[in-house]
Amino acid sequence: MGFGILQHKKLHKIALLVVFLVVSNFLTLKSNSNSILHLLHTNDSLIKVTWNKFVKAILGKDFTTFKKMSTPCIHCPWCVRNTKKEDSLFKSYKFPDEKTRYEHLYSDLCFIPIDRFVIEDYPIIFTKKVRTRMKNKSNFVFTNIIDFPKLYSKPCIIEKPNATLLYPIEVLLIDVKASSGNEGKRIAFAFIQVDGQYKFCGFSTEP
Repeated sequence: MGFGILQHKKLHKIALLVVFLVVSNFLTLKSNSNSILHLLHTNDSLIKVTWNKFVKAILGKDFTTFKKMSTPCIHCPWCVRNTKKEDSLFKSYKFPDEKTRYEHLYSDLCFIPIDRFVIEDYPIIFTKKVRTRMKNKSNFVFTNIIDFPKLYSKPCIIEKPNATLLYPIEVLLIDVKASSGNEGKRIAFAFIQVDGQYKFCGFSTEP
């Protein structure tokens, strides 16, 4: 009788352990699925066609097509300080209120006119390494931007912007693969819909 009770308790513990592992696995999968948002079905083919054309323009150094596929200015906080000279200028610039230095960076200074972007930032961003990685489709993933659509709701990006109609999407390109002790690095290209077509409007790095 005692042996039967022990067996019953053992089976009960095993059952609880199995339930715990199943629930834990489910929560982990749910967390992971939320970290990369899936595209809306209606936008899937359009952005992929746009991205392929975008990559082709970059690989072919077709600046005319690149500019046509871009908005008049590009949201790029990274571009404000991507050289030692610019970083030094940013640090030495006397803002009206030093407490709002980074507020100015993200609300004003980071919107780079496309012509300036092509001349100053394009060569730094689209290096030989990045262009090589852009050739491999396994290096990038498409995600919906739901947290900061208002970043691109600026007149210099789109005339009479409406944040609810921009449908911003990011293409994340793996720049450095994650490994033990290294979380990796991704660069993000943002696109919004303008007259039914996606246009490049933002660049950032993660992390």
